[in-house]
Amino acid sequence: MTVILAVKDKVNRKIYMAGDRMVSNGMTERKKLPHPKIHNKGGILYGATGSSVYCSGFAELLKLPKLKRGQSITQYMFGVLRPAIKEVADAQFYFNYENSYFGALFVVEQHLIEVVVTNDKDAKNVVDIHVGLNDFPYSVGCGSKAVLAAYEALKDERDIKTRIMKAMKATYVVDAACGRGTDLLELDY
Repeated sequence: MTVILAVKDKVNRKIYMAGDRMVSNGMTERKKLPHPKIHNKGGILYGATGSSVYCSGFAELLKLPKLKRGQSITQYMFGVLRPAIKEVADAQFYFNYENSYFGALFVVEQHLIEVVVTNDKDAKNVVDIHVGLNDFPYSVGCGSKAVLAAYEALKDERDIKTRIMKAMKATYVVDAACGRGTDLLELDY
């Protein structure tokens, strides 16, 4: 399982994304990934949760052009990001997975976009891709509620990076399906 956290530091004009390295199969099998779950492709931060096979392939196959001058974030989400994700889902035969879930966070310029991809076999193998804007801080994955609560509880910690790392570590204590190290990316804005 996963916890991915995105935070905007208005003082230092940075956006951070943190992600754990744990993959699990329920509570019976857990191991550390050799590679991060969060990425920076051309100044776009993103991290994924859900099937580890799909998430790994997603990171390798996803092509993300930058937001064009004059293009609204809504045009980008529905005209660029959603089709790019659909292309990867089709390439990985995501429609063959039964009742699958895949979630991701993207930071495009200063915008935080959440993506949810579902495949409901009962709905005749329909792959639904939902995109939406969210506010910082925000998290996805099984540890999302725990990390946001820990981040809020650590509000007296003045250094944002330290606060993020402490919140992630606290999540690993509460949620046994998350952990095994934290990766942290930053982006100037």
